[in-house]
Amino acid sequence: NNRIEKKKKKKKKKKKKKKKKKKKKKKKKKKKKKKKKKKKKKKKKKKKKKKKKKKKKKSIDMTS
Repeated sequence: NNRIEKKKKKKKKKKKKKKKKKKKKKKKKKKKKKKKKKKKKKKKKKKKKKKKKKKKKKSIDMTS
């Protein structure tokens, strides 16, 4: 009896999954980057513009 029941159960066909072929990625050779020495930026000092005071020209007598 047991055998017949087993036969009744249809074996489910397992669908074979197609294995996708993985494309081999070419390994890119990493170029060694030369470390650039960072140049220290010199901070430009802002020159303060000195306001020139207009000197009143003293008229000098050249007659003496």
